[in-house]
Amino acid sequence: MDFFEAQDRARRKTRWLVVYFIAAIVAMAVTIYLGVLFALLMTQSDSGSSFSGFWNPELFTLSVCGTFLVIGMTSQVKAMELKSGGGAVAASLGGRLIQTSTVDPQERQLCNIVEEMAIASGMPVPLIYVIDRENGINAFAAGTSPSNAAVGVTRGCLEILSRAELQGVIAHEFSHIKNGDMKLNMRLISYLFGIMAIAILGRMVLRGIWYSGGGGRSGRRDKVDLKGVVVMLFIGVFLIAVGSLGLLFARLIQAAVSRQREFLADAAAVQFTRDPDGLKGALLKIGGWRYQSRVEHPASEALNHMFFSSSGMFSRGLATHPPLQVRILALDPTASVRFESVDYPSFSANMTRQASGQAVGLAAGIPEAGSERVDAVSVTEGLGAAEGWRLAPGQALRSQLKEEWVEAARNRKGAQVILFAMVLSSEDSAFQKKQVAGLRNGMGEGYVDTLRHWRLVLDPVHSALKIALLEIVIATLRQLSDEEYERLMGVIGWLVESDNRMDLFEFMLIHALRRHLSPHFRSRGRASSGSDRKTGDINRARDILASVIAWQDRNGVEAEESFRSAEGAGKGSDGWVPKLLPQEDLAPEELTAALNALGDASPRQQEGVLAVCGCIAAEDGMLTSNEVELLRAMADAVGVAVPPYVGAELTDQERN
Repeated sequence: MDFFEAQDRARRKTRWLVVYFIAAIVAMAVTIYLGVLFALLMTQSDSGSSFSGFWNPELFTLSVCGTFLVIGMTSQVKAMELKSGGGAVAASLGGRLIQTSTVDPQERQLCNIVEEMAIASGMPVPLIYVIDRENGINAFAAGTSPSNAAVGVTRGCLEILSRAELQGVIAHEFSHIKNGDMKLNMRLISYLFGIMAIAILGRMVLRGIWYSGGGGRSGRRDKVDLKGVVVMLFIGVFLIAVGSLGLLFARLIQAAVSRQREFLADAAAVQFTRDPDGLKGALLKIGGWRYQSRVEHPASEALNHMFFSSSGMFSRGLATHPPLQVRILALDPTASVRFESVDYPSFSANMTRQASGQAVGLAAGIPEAGSERVDAVSVTEGLGAAEGWRLAPGQALRSQLKEEWVEAARNRKGAQVILFAMVLSSEDSAFQKKQVAGLRNGMGEGYVDTLRHWRLVLDPVHSALKIALLEIVIATLRQLSDEEYERLMGVIGWLVESDNRMDLFEFMLIHALRRHLSPHFRSRGRASSGSDRKTGDINRARDILASVIAWQDRNGVEAEESFRSAEGAGKGSDGWVPKLLPQEDLAPEELTAALNALGDASPRQQEGVLAVCGCIAAEDGMLTSNEVELLRAMADAVGVAVPPYVGAELTDQERN
């Protein structure tokens, strides 16, 4: 299974989710109709009522339309709330955002694990939350895309699990992000919230009876229409009962959508970490811990399908997760599943395996800045395939980032200085003085004191390490205010334009910043228009991306030769045949429109254009580091997470 197959599967599941949702609404609407009709028949006066029998078209239409309206509107309201991303889900559970600069040992360990996995996955570091009041061992990933994803863990998860076990749990959640499950889960939340709205409406009816004089503070009880109160009381109780029926439907939908995906996420986590014992140990501890995986927060009922392990009381047919024993045996068929009582461990016992101890001998896997060429086949074959998803490269890259760099990247001021240094002109450029002077005037003295130092530090660094550092920088920059973000993007844009040129690294850096940061701030518009989504525009967009790769470090003859090597590679079911465009048609605004259009294309269209770009780049059998990272940046721009490539030495070390 690869990324594109997972995306297609998620789309199919979304269609079935809509079918389940509509079926639940119809069943609830019919039940409401029968209940209301029965109440009216029982309370009608003996003189001239139009209600007779159990069929009344007007009432049936009103009941169905009213049910659809209430559930549909509340679902839409919830969906709008969730558009801000996974942070909204974490906050609804009482989660606390962990600051990137935290010095708490447990939180620091969690951040290190998440950073390693984000770098290895080729995606930005998600927001990290801890739910302090929950002692059960559980975790979740939420968000509508990797750009606004959040990973949350309970306090029990931090306290009870070892580093290897916590790593297995987080890898499970990352697989949900990578395979598109997270977006499906978010849509399911809004649907379930709408279904539960009927029960909420019932409680509102009962509360209205109380405050209108049916049993509360009103002193005019002699004037109360007792018959009307009885009717309203019946309707309120009945709506709550129907809401409970809706909860049953909701649980059935959760179980139908979630269970098989949990097996796939477990398998992907083991493939990612190459350590089945970590995930197995976490599942065994859940079974033996007195709180198990329970999440007590009232909002957890609608979110049960998102957790690492079931957070509620349901089991068997209504369970959203397979039983712990079944999951453990799927990981290790020879395991003897015994849930032994787990004592609350000392903190020091949980910290025996630190991040620095996980990347033994990994430094040799990173090529030096001067070692520019790598085997093309090993990079381009299977773009998006699950087989290439490994934690070790992320650990290797993370171990190569000097603590000085990481400390600066976790600081809001330092993160901005690193960005400025990445786009600052070279030391011998006449433009650098102009840029530094402008930064001093616009951002203040403190932002430029060490700018030349960072330029000299980062200039010889391999591009894979720069992108790894950028993943941490992006996580820190999410903490900026709206005004700070606007100022940052303005200064970055000015720096890039001030030397009258924009290379591809600078362009992709700006595009990555906008893609992964804009969802967290006020300015969330995209540069694309509705026309970008037309097939003709998508075909031109694919031609633009393929041509950009073809012209990279090549002259006209070489570009044409590399382009011919990709003939037939991108010819898919929609009949697209790539065409080489002249360089003058590849302006930054054209590339921006192309990336936006491909971001809205189907997974198979995205797979096709990346395959073509890979063939073009690999025409001579070797790739420069610029070509490797350009492929990764293009993939990120269209929503495909492509892991980094750090050298064949790492594969040999993993086998030992």
